[in-house]
Amino acid sequence: NARVVVPAGTGTTALFLARHLRDADVEVCAAPCATSSIELKRQMTLLDDASGSIGAFPTILGAPPYRFGAPDKRVLATWRELAASGLHVDLVYA
Repeated sequence: NARVVVPAGTGTTALFLARHLRDADVEVCAAPCATSSIELKRQMTLLDDASGSIGAFPTILGAPPYRFGAPDKRVLATWRELAASGLHVDLVYA
């Protein structure tokens, strides 16, 4: 079982990716970047209703305890740890 985690501002990418992969053995997870988990679910529900009411939603992860894009020592430390292990991620969305 694979899992794909994507950053989610409005949730559009996460929602449509979850729709596309709904019959595959892939879980799509949305990491809130611009709003709360509750607001993200509301926005994705509105988009789903406006675009066919498919009802295939990503798993919404908990919102980070810091402001998106703001420098954070914890994020940098995690990024360095991942980079040292050979996994390269975008620092903005880490």
